[in-house]
Amino acid sequence: MTATIYVDSQSQEHGLEAYMLIRQINAMLDTFNRYDLRGEDLTVPQFAILNHATPEGVPLSEISARMLCDNSNLTGIVDRLVSKGLVERRPDPQDRRVSLICLTPVGSEKLRHVGPRHHENVNRRMHALPSENVKQLRDLLHVLHESMGSELGLTEAPTAKQEPADHAEPTRAETVRARIDPASMPNSQQMPRHSMRTRGRGNGKRGSSHS
Repeated sequence: MTATIYVDSQSQEHGLEAYMLIRQINAMLDTFNRYDLRGEDLTVPQFAILNHATPEGVPLSEISARMLCDNSNLTGIVDRLVSKGLVERRPDPQDRRVSLICLTPVGSEKLRHVGPRHHENVNRRMHALPSENVKQLRDLLHVLHESMGSELGLTEAPTAKQEPADHAEPTRAETVRARIDPASMPNSQQMPRHSMRTRGRGNGKRGSSHS
């Protein structure tokens, strides 16, 4: 069944523009993050895992949930961190089927070295906005984050990788991708698309355009 959403044409235009700006800013932030890690022998995903790991250990499934990707996407990244001596795998004493990702002393030192500079650069880039606007932006993004996460059954901002097999049920990350681009999934697994109708301004009549 197709859900129908009625939006003002100007609101629709603003929403699309905001969406494109978020996508562009996300790409810029990824470039900045790579720039911040120059010469550190760390990729952005490796740095993210280091930030989620602790000396006591965090289950890989929990890290992947925070990063909103599948365990299989992180296994190779963790392997490289282990080979660098930055993390190690340990069995969970409460459930030996679970692998804990533990930050080593070398990994902790790497974070102490890289983290403050990265945080300083993040704050510097946000200084284009007055502090009160940064807080307002944060609050608005929290609302959008919660709304989208609730719709997708997620608790954190979505990202997507990997395609499902033709016979497999779509994973959480794949479902997120389908929301963004339904054509990315096999026809049998594509999610229903919304019929979006715009309200004409002034006369209150409903025009229609399908996304």
